[in-house]
Amino acid sequence: MPDAAAVYDRLVQYAFAGDIAWDYVLQADSLDDAKRGLASLFERMAAELTTSDQLNGLLTSMNDAAEQKGATIKFREATGRAGHMLEDRALGRHGTRPLPRGWQDVLTSVADTSSPVGGGYWARTILAAARHASRSGPPR
Repeated sequence: MPDAAAVYDRLVQYAFAGDIAWDYVLQADSLDDAKRGLASLFERMAAELTTSDQLNGLLTSMNDAAEQKGATIKFREATGRAGHMLEDRALGRHGTRPLPRGWQDVLTSVADTSSPVGGGYWARTILAAARHASRSGPPR
């Protein structure tokens, strides 16, 4: 039997592929517990992603979370910290690693094809922040 860490690693792989089993998530004893679990998952993904495909998978999973009937608000909230982590990586804040090459194209695609919640919201927010930062130049 696999240990908890191996199970969690497998869940991360499914989430990067945009294949979260939402039926099981929605069967949790508590939506608050499910929200905390999703938030932790999304934060780990935001910290660990190294490819543009993984970035796309994370944003897809965040979109899917924000569109789950009966849990929409709670699951949208679960995307918050991960979204801020992605923004920090895009803007090079707090000594974070940069997002992978091609991140602007991924965010533009998600922003253009997604609803204005979840990953679509974060794609638009990060692109706007990056445009603002490029116009403002480096801090003095």
